Amino acid sequence: MARLKYVDICRGWCIVLMIIGHTVDGVLRTFIYSFHMPLFFILSGYTTRYSESLQDCKKSAKRLALYTLRILLLVWGVQSIYELFVNLGEYESVWECVKVQVYRLLLSSSQNTDIGGLTIPHISPIWFVVCLFFARVMYDAMHLRLQGGVRFIGALIIGIIGILIGQWFVLPYSFDIALAVVPFLWFGDYMKGKNVFSFKAFILSIAVFSISFVVIAKATHTGMELVARRYSLFPLCYFGACAATVALIAVAKYVENKFSARLVRIMCLAGEFSLTILIVHVFDIYYKFLFKTDNMYLTSAMRVGVVLAIAALCIYVKRQFVKSNIYPLRIAYKGKNM
Repeated sequence: MARLKYVDICRGWCIVLMIIGHTVDGVLRTFIYSFHMPLFFILSGYTTRYSESLQDCKKSAKRLALYTLRILLLVWGVQSIYELFVNLGEYESVWECVKVQVYRLLLSSSQNTDIGGLTIPHISPIWFVVCLFFARVMYDAMHLRLQGGVRFIGALIIGIIGILIGQWFVLPYSFDIALAVVPFLWFGDYMKGKNVFSFKAFILSIAVFSISFVVIAKATHTGMELVARRYSLFPLCYFGACAATVALIAVAKYVENKFSARLVRIMCLAGEFSLTILIVHVFDIYYKFLFKTDNMYLTSAMRVGVVLAIAALCIYVKRQFVKSNIYPLRIAYKGKNM
């Protein structure tokens, strides 16, 4: 399937917004969190070619599992090496550090977890990749078995179950979030072949998102946040996220058609290699001294610049110098969308 430039543009915008959202606070953070992660799930549903048989479904699940596992092991391995050789003083013993890192891999949680007196760190923001794997496999199976309105009802029920579970339990591998985002995959799938990016749809989506954002922000002072299991005023927050996605895709289509080919290509690259940018962003805690200031907006701009520069360097090194299968660089280069 040929890459859709407007989809890559949207992904590029949102991966940058994710970095900004992890840096700022207040209304800007609430605004970004109200749609940026749901958009990734919706776009996945929009671009995925679903299985036509049970055998295809199994093959797809296996391929996605291996892909997800490679990324997870890469990130976990680097984090574990850092803890063992740089941050060991934070633990009572080497054995305790090893146990914590093993639990960290086994849980792969989006939040810190307490087990037997040990605090097991999260793997944010790489939780998204693990969560997307489970959501994709579930929806692929549902897409194979259910049709039309029944598929929508099934996705809605699974989403509500995930939301309810998340209010009491944080499941390993963020599985409760994987359940909760299935409706977003359905919406992305629903948009295929529909005229949802017209000017009228754009105006309507802007109105829906604006109303939902204002109402939720005033009522809760927070907004929707998947990692925190905060689904403010559900289903209004879902309507707002879907509306924002439609509006952004419409803008991205306009940019693709009206802007210069070179500028469009640059924006597409950020989306095309959004997973590489995500992996680099995971590790920016280890070099945060490069962008640490007293002004959160300046810090945010510097953080985005540093992460994008390092990601570009990784891609350049792979393209220019790496011809063999050096594992971490191969993952970084193939760090495109699932």
